[in-house]
Amino acid sequence: MVKNSLSEIMESLKKARENLNRIKASYQDNNDLLNFYEPSAKYLVGSLEKQLSEILQDEVACKLYPDDKEVDLWIRIDGEQFHNGKGPIGSVGNFLNKLASANRQAINVISKVRKIDFKSQFNGFSDSFDLTATATGSLKLGLKKPEMKLKAEEGQLDIFTFAEDPWEKFKESAAQNEIITESMNLLLSAIASAENEEIFNELTEKYEEKDLLKIIHYAKQVVPSAQSNIETVSFEIQNLNVSQRYINTTKETRKLLSKQAKRLVPDKEYITGSGTVRGMDLDDRSLIIRPLVYEETTHDEIKCYFTNVKEDQDLEMFLNKRVDLTGFIIYSSNNKLLRLEIEEITETNIHN
Repeated sequence: MVKNSLSEIMESLKKARENLNRIKASYQDNNDLLNFYEPSAKYLVGSLEKQLSEILQDEVACKLYPDDKEVDLWIRIDGEQFHNGKGPIGSVGNFLNKLASANRQAINVISKVRKIDFKSQFNGFSDSFDLTATATGSLKLGLKKPEMKLKAEEGQLDIFTFAEDPWEKFKESAAQNEIITESMNLLLSAIASAENEEIFNELTEKYEEKDLLKIIHYAKQVVPSAQSNIETVSFEIQNLNVSQRYINTTKETRKLLSKQAKRLVPDKEYITGSGTVRGMDLDDRSLIIRPLVYEETTHDEIKCYFTNVKEDQDLEMFLNKRVDLTGFIIYSSNNKLLRLEIEEITETNIHN
C-alpha cells in the first residue's frame, strides 16, 4: 500500500515537473502567458513534493527536516527540564497553544484595522503557523506560515478545464497568508517592545490603545511566567517583517510588558480572568463578580458592565455560576478599582 502511494505520488510529481518545464519552454517568448500558467504549475509541484515528504515521514517513519530557509520563525525554549532538544510535552504543548491563541488575537486586531471579517472571508483556512521542524539545543521549534493544500488529483490548474477559478483560490490564499504573517509580525513586535523603545513607539502610532493593550496582554502569555519551568524563550526571525531579528525573553519580560501597558493607558488594564457571579442588575445589565482572579491578582469584588451585550442575551443564566471572561478593568485617577467592562463571558467548563 505504501509502495503504491509512493509510486503514485512520484509519478504525479514527475508529470507535474514535466508540465512545468513544458510551460516554461512553450511560453518563454510570451511573458503574459508564462506569468499566467507558471505559478499554478509551480504550486502543484510544491504540493506534490510536500505530499511525498509527508508519506515518507508518516508511513515510512523517515523524518525529513526542512532547511532553515524553509522556516519562518525559530523558537528556542530553555529551562532546567529542557535539554538535548527535549522537554516536558505538557509544557511544550501549553506554550504552542498560548502562541496560537495570541496569534488569533493579533489576527482579530489586523482584521479590524483592515475592516474585514477574517472568519467568514477565510473559512476553512488555517489561522496559525505550522510546526514544521525541530532542532537540537535546549528545545528549538521551527514554525512556517500555513499553506493552502491542493490535492494532487486536481491536476494542472487550467482556466479552461478547472471547475473553479484557480486564481481566485490563489488570491484568497495570498490574502490569508498576508494577514496571518502580519499578525505574527504584530505579536513579535509587541514582545520586542518590552525593551525596544523604537518598536513600542511604532506600535502606538499604528494601533489604537485598546487594541495594543490586548496584544501586549497576549504577548505576556508566551513569555516565561514567574511560576513556569521555562526560564527563557527566544525568537529567531527568518522570513518575517520584524525590525528586531532576535528577541530573547525571560521572566522579567512579562513585568516589562506590564509596565509598558500601564504607561500606554494608566487607567485601563486588559485581563483574562475568572470568578463567580454573585449578583446582577437586569435594568443596567450589570453583574457582581466575587472574587475576580487573573494572573497573580485577586479582587474580592467587582461590578461588571457589558460593552457589546445583545438585548436578548439571558444574563440570569450566569447567576451563581463560575465564569471565564475577558475585558478592561477601569481605575480612577488615584488607582482605585472602578469596574470591569466585559467583552466576552462564558460559563467555566468544569471538565477543563
